[in-house]
Amino acid sequence: MLTRDYPSSIRVLFAKNPPDAFDNCGHFPTLQPTVDCPFPGWSVEIFSSLMQALQIKIEPLVFENSPGNVDWGSLQPNNSWSGALGFLQNGTVDAICLQFQRTTNRERDFDFTYPITFIQAEIIVPEVDGSYTLSLLDVFKPFTGEAWLFFGISLIVCLLIFIFVSHVERLIADGKKKDLDLWETTWGILAFQMYQPSPSFQLVSDGGKILYTIFGVVHILLLMGLYQSYLITALLQPGDPYPFRNLEQMSAMIKSKEYQLLESDGGNWVYDEIRTSPIFSSLRQALEKNPAVMLTSDGELVPTAQKGKYVFFSQIDACTSYQLQDYCGFLTVMEDLPQVTSHFLFQKNSSFVEAVNQQIILQQSFIMRTYTKYFDSGFNTGTKHIICPASTIDDITPLALRNCAGIFWLLFIEEVERHLERGKEFLAKAQFADALNSYHAAIELDPTNYQTFYRRATVYLAMGKSKSALPDLDKVVQLKPDFTAARIQRGNVLLKQGELDAAQQDFDSVLSVEPNNNEVAAKVEHINELRQMVSNGEHFLENGEFQEAEHYLSKAIETMMWDGSLYKMRGECYKHLGETQKAIADLRNVAKLFSDSTDVYLDVSKLYYSIGDVEESLNQIRECLKLDADHKKCKDFYKGVKKLAKMREDLNKLVSKQDWMGCLEKGQSILKAETKVPSIQFDVFRQTCKCNLNAGHVREAIQECSEVLKNQDENDVEVLCDRGEAHILNEDWDAAIADFQKALKANEEHKKAREGLQKAERLKKQAGKRDYYKILGVRRNANKREIMKAYRKLAQQWHPDNFQDDEEKKKAQDKFINIAAAKEVLTDEEKRRQFDQGIDPLDPQAQQGGGGHWGHHQGFQHQGFPHGFNPFGDGGGSFKFHFG
Repeated sequence: MLTRDYPSSIRVLFAKNPPDAFDNCGHFPTLQPTVDCPFPGWSVEIFSSLMQALQIKIEPLVFENSPGNVDWGSLQPNNSWSGALGFLQNGTVDAICLQFQRTTNRERDFDFTYPITFIQAEIIVPEVDGSYTLSLLDVFKPFTGEAWLFFGISLIVCLLIFIFVSHVERLIADGKKKDLDLWETTWGILAFQMYQPSPSFQLVSDGGKILYTIFGVVHILLLMGLYQSYLITALLQPGDPYPFRNLEQMSAMIKSKEYQLLESDGGNWVYDEIRTSPIFSSLRQALEKNPAVMLTSDGELVPTAQKGKYVFFSQIDACTSYQLQDYCGFLTVMEDLPQVTSHFLFQKNSSFVEAVNQQIILQQSFIMRTYTKYFDSGFNTGTKHIICPASTIDDITPLALRNCAGIFWLLFIEEVERHLERGKEFLAKAQFADALNSYHAAIELDPTNYQTFYRRATVYLAMGKSKSALPDLDKVVQLKPDFTAARIQRGNVLLKQGELDAAQQDFDSVLSVEPNNNEVAAKVEHINELRQMVSNGEHFLENGEFQEAEHYLSKAIETMMWDGSLYKMRGECYKHLGETQKAIADLRNVAKLFSDSTDVYLDVSKLYYSIGDVEESLNQIRECLKLDADHKKCKDFYKGVKKLAKMREDLNKLVSKQDWMGCLEKGQSILKAETKVPSIQFDVFRQTCKCNLNAGHVREAIQECSEVLKNQDENDVEVLCDRGEAHILNEDWDAAIADFQKALKANEEHKKAREGLQKAERLKKQAGKRDYYKILGVRRNANKREIMKAYRKLAQQWHPDNFQDDEEKKKAQDKFINIAAAKEVLTDEEKRRQFDQGIDPLDPQAQQGGGGHWGHHQGFQHQGFPHGFNPFGDGGGSFKFHFG
């Protein structure tokens, strides 16, 4: 019998209103949120799905708060936590349905689940109007230093060649040697190019004309290229609306007091946690000279920023993104900003976390679909937002030497930038698929832009596709080896994949240029700890100490969550520890992480088979054959599982058709086909219990139901109800009442259990009164033919005319009346139904006692007993199953 290591209910803290809050979302807490309330609707839906999969009942606790002012919780001087975290710390709740980032202090006092999402931090800033001065300066933006050098040298070379040609031509024309007048010659060349004849520049020889033509064309092309570039740049970029492009530039502007940072008492949880990162060192220095402005709530951030030169931090899943749709003139900056993970929190050493983590891994696709559903839909519902005028916010990337082919190259660059900007907009709205398409298009046009690869890797990570992100991060490091953010990101991915040596190389590279980066240094130290954990896990597994091995492997998996080898080893531990469901979950993770997983699918299929889940076993073995249709072991196992699955399907169809004898025959066939797996046998007993009950084989029904309840789920409501009905047929009222009460305790809304209990209690109360079944000597599930047969026999036996003695005649009359009454009730469908419900239809007092107030109960549908059923015995033709 499988056991669970966690309780069947959980106390969960919900916000009374969404933490980020719109006015039309005041209906929380609810476990059925709608997409028009994404805060915290999507978190609630995911948390509910995790609990539903684990069959855990949620007991909600309402957190009193006003919209936009949730106190997430901060650490107090006495080491206690305020707000939501305070409820968790003091044991009021077991978990919080809000998402938190992992920090050292929180990790000390609470248990974190595996990441739910990767959140992109962003800076919100009002756009600026481009000035005429900046517009003129923008004209000189389009070329790199290399390109400017090329243009300058080319023009000088052309001019020198023209001067040389001019000097030679004058010598030829005058026929005598003459000193070179540089300024006069240069002026003559310029005048000639403007179609103004000049005696200082004349072409008389064919060679001079040819040279001038060649270099004249080159000269004109160079000048035209510059002119076109200036013109297109001025038209397309009248002024950059971004006051800054990255964190470093923003920090400099805060330090010079051109801008101020806004913060909220409510606490911007992204900024609170990433501000200690080394990349924020310049910002911390700037805030020492120009402190942040503190606001009372997150809802004030956008309106305040609109008034003046303010900036604030947010994240792509915050309600701020929704608020910004009611304002024009705001931009988001994400360059240099890291991603952070969000988690659900549980009490320290919670028994729920391990099971929840397994479900998070199994439900990754659902989590991402839910996230996208809410933010795609939630941001486009409710009030109608302002339609802002389009603005040109394209960044101008300096043109390299290869880009100087004229206007067509400029239009090409403009197309690349358009894709990049659209990708950034989609990413800010969590529309990951659209963002990915934009970055794909940008990379196809320009495969040398490291920022594009980095942004696409960011999207892949946000979608949980680390394998796809890694090649992009490799490309970023190849194109720009000194880009430490990419090395840190790649190191984090490699660390989660279990590539400890490669991850350490990336972190060591970062430390070589940032020796004071404490965060990266801590990761290097943690890598050494992970090596020891994995080594210990392998050692204990080899020595058969599975409990110890599982402990170390689980600790390693907390960090190396994408390392399939760890799940495979831990799955072996769970198999030996008898925790089959956990072993299945781990091996399914292995199948997701490894491309060649035929043997893994075979193992998973066998495990499902061992717990009686034949249908899922069949699904898994088919996955094996999809990868390798000729896999011998999978083919052999598939044949047996498919055959048994078909037999079980036929059994279920017979039950649906109420073919009780066919059901019993099919059950016998399955038991003969599978003699080694108890779970499959007990599942057959679960069905044949019902079939024997309806076929009138009460003793066998009770025996089989009891075996199922004893060896599988003792609270199986359907089996308890079937056994309760069998006890009623056996007239064991107390046993029937006990079964129905237990069923109601497991599911208080179960209609069949409630009606069965009422019926058993009435029948027990009725036991001292007339029992029409006993009068005729038939069982309670006898059909009409058997009732009439018994009636004729008894009526003939006890007819008063058969007796001469007055006393015997009187006794016979009483019996004959009861026999007639029994026949009247049991052959009338409605009266028999009432009697089966504990109401005597021939008793006026019983009728007045509320005969139509009980719930309607559908009696069994009988098909007769073709094997010689004896109405005065236990019945014939039953199937006897042997347990042992």
